[in-house]
Amino acid sequence: CYTRALEIDPKYADAHYNLGNALKDQGKLDEAIACYRRTLEIDCRSIDALYNLGLALSKQAVLDEAIACYRRALDIDPHFMDALNNLGVALKSQGKLDEAIGCYQQALLANPRSAVVKTNLGNAFSHLGRRDEAIACYRRALEIDPGFAEGHFNLASALNQQGKLAEAIGHCRRALVLNADHGTAAASLLHFLQHACAWNDFKKLEAKVDAWIDMAIESGEKSVENPYFLATRCTDPARNFKVCRSWGADIDKRTARLNLRFDLERNRGPNTKITLGYLSSDFRNHPVAHLVAGLFECH
Repeated sequence: CYTRALEIDPKYADAHYNLGNALKDQGKLDEAIACYRRTLEIDCRSIDALYNLGLALSKQAVLDEAIACYRRALDIDPHFMDALNNLGVALKSQGKLDEAIGCYQQALLANPRSAVVKTNLGNAFSHLGRRDEAIACYRRALEIDPGFAEGHFNLASALNQQGKLAEAIGHCRRALVLNADHGTAAASLLHFLQHACAWNDFKKLEAKVDAWIDMAIESGEKSVENPYFLATRCTDPARNFKVCRSWGADIDKRTARLNLRFDLERNRGPNTKITLGYLSSDFRNHPVAHLVAGLFECH
């Protein structure tokens, strides 16, 4: 119908926009983006086209342009809560956590009862290590929407980081009651049960998580379980390697459009030593940093 409408009137902005939405829902992001761009050529102040173009670009990890779209939408309507929220999500993905927090707080001024935004604010606080504030956000989100599975899962993760394992297990179980297909929550619950030495339903849950892992690997998707967690319960090197590769492929996919280039050949000669680089978020007052110090001294 949209295509037929555009054959009749190629400058029908709404048809371009709605065709873009249909294509986005089908996962055809490049085509959807082209439709949104065409909409904006016809009507540069189409706030919905700007917003949905930002969403599509975000899914492709074209974050600078997505952020520009959200900001243009907010120039038109500074109280557009969804644009404020997704601008925060994009900024958080760039590591600009303080700016992301500002966006979430503005979004909550527009709608104080958004459980999704409150949870996103909690996630930003969590990434900054401000776990008490994160937990307060998650609890408030669940007061607003007790049936919000993602809120229960994020609260469980934060509580686990504070050593409140029993409460973390309870919220993880609740997340799975609300969303039985939440594979990441199931994998986290499995890990929590290991820590608690709670073996009563461990094997049953383990079988479900393993089935999710198999499906993900077969379909070329990221495993629901962290490779490090899997290594604590699986001694099969081939399986562990497949899970590691699935996580590596996901990172490649998400960073492919960032145009990162590493000149690995520049300083390499036939008789020169290789150059090693170590990257970790644990290079601070953390057990990993202390334990690897001796390794670095051997180089």
